Amino acid sequence: MQIGFEISNCYRYLVTGSECRSAYIYDIGSGKVIEKTKNAWHGDAVTDVSFNPVYNEWATSSIDGHSRIFRYPSYKTKVVKKSGNPSGGL
Repeated sequence: MQIGFEISNCYRYLVTGSECRSAYIYDIGSGKVIEKTKNAWHGDAVTDVSFNPVYNEWATSSIDGHSRIFRYPSYKTKVVKKSGNPSGGL
């Protein structure tokens, strides 16, 4: 299984998925975790993440077919259920 990551446009933060159903935000300068999403918001491993280039937001997607959008500080803003192919393909 591949777990995705992305670096923010300001090159200060790295966000990554995980097999524990959470996403982690790291401060690149210090290497410390500054935010962790609640693993109850995904039913399976978080496999992909993406930063919004304009706002302090990031999106996560997981194997269970759900996507979540978060803002810093971390709280859930929108729930999107994928329809169609349950295997996650396009």
